[in-house]
Amino acid sequence: GILFLIALPLLLLAGFFLSIDPLAERVVAHIPSGIERQIGAAVLARTRAEGRMIDSGPAWEAVQIVGKRLARPAESLEFHLVDKPDINAFAAPGGIVVVYAGLIDKSASAEELAGVLAHEIAHVELRHSLRQIVKSAGLRIILTGLSGDYAPLGGWAAQLGELKFSRDAERAADARGLERLKEARIDPMGMLRFFETLAVNTPSGPALLSTHPATAERIDSLKAAIAAAPGAPAQSIGIDWEPVRKALKPPPGPQRK
Repeated sequence: GILFLIALPLLLLAGFFLSIDPLAERVVAHIPSGIERQIGAAVLARTRAEGRMIDSGPAWEAVQIVGKRLARPAESLEFHLVDKPDINAFAAPGGIVVVYAGLIDKSASAEELAGVLAHEIAHVELRHSLRQIVKSAGLRIILTGLSGDYAPLGGWAAQLGELKFSRDAERAADARGLERLKEARIDPMGMLRFFETLAVNTPSGPALLSTHPATAERIDSLKAAIAAAPGAPAQSIGIDWEPVRKALKPPPGPQRK
């Protein structure tokens, strides 16, 4: 009896955590696209509050060109650029993809940017961000969502930091991202080259690697997938990349504080 009393709280706790995933999946399955866009808008509002957005110029235009080429017909996607040096990008529910200026600077070509964007678009398509937000929200908000009240999810999403996905989700986004690149006739080696560069030359661990770990196993999987199904001949995106990178650098001379 004493052993049972000791074990009971542990059993209840285990049951609680086991119930989260199926309940969260039920919520995700019933969230309308309009609500998903509202949740994404809340995440974007938080991003705007945390740093200056770049809404024009060569780098912003490059992100729009690459994003448009990757988007499928009738697909609603938004691409935003943040003026931060982080080597990072993330996807939010409702078709929102955010790129950091540091990632543009670290990319060697438009094809490398396309590889990252294809991966993030895949997270949107597979609703990975929405699933992670719902699962992070806790049982109370999940149960509220089951009743059809999704408003608390938007507020919760606006408070979250970077989402970290499981290995399975990252592998799925890699595979779907490669499909996107092949559909758009963009060289899939861009994705591989970008992750290889970060893995080898950035030992300090940029934000993109902490939230999207480019492990040796994952890089090997990308190599194998590209070799197994190279797709149709690639067509250059046609963006002169050096002016894009230079546009993000501060002008020479003394800077105002």
